[in-house]
Amino acid sequence: MLQYKLVTYKEIDCFDLERLIRDHYEVDYEIVEDNEWNNDSNYFETVSKGEIDSYYKKRFEDWKEGFYSGSYMLRHILKDLCNKGEIEEGNYLIKVSW
Repeated sequence: MLQYKLVTYKEIDCFDLERLIRDHYEVDYEIVEDNEWNNDSNYFETVSKGEIDSYYKKRFEDWKEGFYSGSYMLRHILKDLCNKGEIEEGNYLIKVSW
């Protein structure tokens, strides 16, 4: 028999999340481009409070100031939003469709 684990998650639209990020940080952020996501796809992120990894902290601070600091910032953005109480801890299923 196939083994599986039941997981509860919050389902969100990627463009609703993108809008929250843009409004909160006042930066021009493109979630699909940053994460190299595909159309008609779902992506899973687990969000928890805590410190941003020291390797990414400087890049994240630069990003908040409007400087391009590479890609794949979403995990750090979500952690920061969670730390600030803007989103809850937990599992998120991010739906991509345009």
